[in-house]
Amino acid sequence: MRLAFLIVLGCLILAILTTFKEHEKVSAHWLVILETFTIFIFGAEFVLRIWAAGCCCRYKGWRGRLKFARKPLCILDIFVLIASVPVVAVRNQGNVLATSLRSLRFLQILRMLRMDRRGGTWKLLGSAIYAHSKELITAWYIGFLSLILASFLVYLVEKDDITAEVPGGENPTGQPTPQDFDTYADALWWGLITLTTIGYGDKTPKTWAGRLLAGTFALIGVSFFALPAGILGSGLALKVQEQHRQKHFEKRRHPAAGLIQSAWRYYATNPIREDLVATWRFYETVISLPCFRKDHLEGMASQKLSLLERVRLPNPRVPTSMKGKLLMPLNPDSIQESPTKEPKPAGFSNRERFRTAFRMKAYALRQSSEDAGAPPDPVCEERGFPPDILLEEMIPTLKLVIRAVRIMKFLLNKKKFKETLRPYDVKDVIEQYSAGHLDMLCRIKYLQTRIDMILAPGPR
Repeated sequence: MRLAFLIVLGCLILAILTTFKEHEKVSAHWLVILETFTIFIFGAEFVLRIWAAGCCCRYKGWRGRLKFARKPLCILDIFVLIASVPVVAVRNQGNVLATSLRSLRFLQILRMLRMDRRGGTWKLLGSAIYAHSKELITAWYIGFLSLILASFLVYLVEKDDITAEVPGGENPTGQPTPQDFDTYADALWWGLITLTTIGYGDKTPKTWAGRLLAGTFALIGVSFFALPAGILGSGLALKVQEQHRQKHFEKRRHPAAGLIQSAWRYYATNPIREDLVATWRFYETVISLPCFRKDHLEGMASQKLSLLERVRLPNPRVPTSMKGKLLMPLNPDSIQESPTKEPKPAGFSNRERFRTAFRMKAYALRQSSEDAGAPPDPVCEERGFPPDILLEEMIPTLKLVIRAVRIMKFLLNKKKFKETLRPYDVKDVIEQYSAGHLDMLCRIKYLQTRIDMILAPGPR
C-alpha cells in the first residue's frame, strides 16, 4: 500500500513538473518510465485480484469474476489503465494527437482514490455526518435563511444607488457607473462570499445603510455558517475515539477466553467431580513419563476397542496360550473373599471398576514382558521409578500436581484479564461507577425486601 501510494504520488508530481517549460523534457522522460512501471504493476495487481476473486462464493466462475469486475473500484482501475496506455504509447511526440493525449496524465488524480479501496475514510466521514445529521441540517437551514435575508435587504438598499464618479482614473468621462447589486443574483453572490468569510472584494455595498446591514448579518450569519465545520470536527473526533475504544475492548477477547478456559479446567480437575474425565484424558496423552503414561500400558492394545474393553481384555498381540496366564492374579488365594469383609454391592462405582481394570492390565503386561524376557523400561530406571509400579498408584499424585498447575494458570489468566479491564478514559470510569452504583442499589433493594419479609408479622 505504501509503495503504491509513493508510485502514484511520484507520477502526479512528475505530471505537474511537465507543465514547466524548463523541466518539461527531463520530467517527461522520467514520467514515461514511471508510467510504464506503474502500468505493469497495477495491471498485474488487477489481474491477480480478478483471479483471486474466485475464492469468494459470490464470484466463482467467469460470470462471478465479471460481476466482480463491475464493481466501482474495478471500473476505476480499468479506466485509469486504459487511459495510461495511450499516454505511454505516444511518448513525447510533438503532434496534435500526442499533445491531446498527454492531458490524460492528470487522470493520475483518480488513482489516489484507489488507495483507500475499503473506503474506511469515506465510511468514517459518512458515519459522522449521519450521527450529527440533525445538528448539521439545523445549522445549514439557519445559515441559508441568513444568506437569503441579508442578500435581499442589501439588494433593496443598494440597487437604486447610482453615483457619478469624479473624472480620472478608470472613469475619465465621469459618467455614472453601474452598481455592484444590479440583480438579486449579484446580492446572493455577495452574501455567499461574505458569510463564508472568503471576501473577494469584487462587490461591496456603497451606502452606509448597506454597510450597516452587511456588518450585522456578517456577525450573525458567519456564526451559523461556521457551525457545520465544528459539528463535523467534533463528530469525527468522537468516531475516532469510539474506534480506539472498540480496539481496546477487542484486546480483552483473548484474555477473557483464556480465563474461561482455565476456569473450566480448574473446575474440571476437582477431585469431587469424578464424572468430568475429558481433562484427565488430555493429560494422559501429554505426560512426559513413559512408565506413567496410559498409552505405555495400552500401546499394544487394539485401537478399535473402547477404553473399558482395552483395559479389561488381554493384549491381542500376545500368544493365545498366554492369555489365560495373563489374566491370572499373582496369588490365586487373593481372589477368595475374606470372611470378615462384607460383600460389595453389584453396582460399585466406575472409579473402583477402572482401578481394578488398570491393575489387571498392568499386571498382565508386566507378566508378559517377564515371560518374553524383555528388559525393563530404561527411562523408568534412569528416573528412579520401579518398573512394576501401577498406574493407579500414581494417579493421586499426578492429579494433585495437575490441579496445582491448573490453579496457577487460573490465577495468572485472572491477573491478565484484570489488567485489560483498566479504564480506557474518563468515560469508562464513569460507566464503571454507574454500573457499580446500580448494582449497589439493587443489592440494597433486595436486602430491604428480605428484611421486610423477616420482620413482617405472621398470620394470626
